Amino acid sequence: ISSKIQKSVDLDEVLYLCAEGLHDVLGYERVNIFMADKDRSSLSFITATGSDDFNIRGVSIPLDARSGVLFKCFQDKRSYLVDDIAVMPEEFQMQPPCRDMAPLRSSSFVVCPIVVKGESVGIFAIDNKFSHRRLNDTDVDTIKLFSDQAASAINKINLLRAIDTLIRELDRSFSEILKTQPECIRHIFNMKGAVDSVNENSSHIAEAAEGVMR
Repeated sequence: ISSKIQKSVDLDEVLYLCAEGLHDVLGYERVNIFMADKDRSSLSFITATGSDDFNIRGVSIPLDARSGVLFKCFQDKRSYLVDDIAVMPEEFQMQPPCRDMAPLRSSSFVVCPIVVKGESVGIFAIDNKFSHRRLNDTDVDTIKLFSDQAASAINKINLLRAIDTLIRELDRSFSEILKTQPECIRHIFNMKGAVDSVNENSSHIAEAAEGVMR
């Protein structure tokens, strides 16, 4: 899976591969992956693996105090292992509409940010809702490994997109230069002719000036 992630140049595929590894291979029962919008005002569901009756299409949650621990995770750029959300401080508690979403209803879970170039861009949220199997620090490290893989892939994808944009801009610039090449050559010859004419006129003026002086 790691090899596939590093080879992929499609962000959705990278995140689906992460969800597959965490859910199908490592056995975490529910894997939610969120990505932030450009304004950092909301988080959109990318996957809700293990919540088969939940349609993620077009579903997002506000990226503010209403999303509780998810907002803390994103803002603080750090992972949280929560044994019992009920005993956590108020700032970790989710408020409507987040609290009412089935994939987010869990008392014990791990949340881990996806950090690219020092900025949070998304979140992994993992739990064992059905078996109630407890999570520990080893699970946190495992999830962080996938988060780091995703961050590395995202960084690579962004770099490739930037290179592609640069190549297209250079191609467009060279195309414009080639289109105007004949006109540029004509202007250069016209300029050369004008310079020669000025030189010739200057020579005549110099001769006339010498004649006047004589």
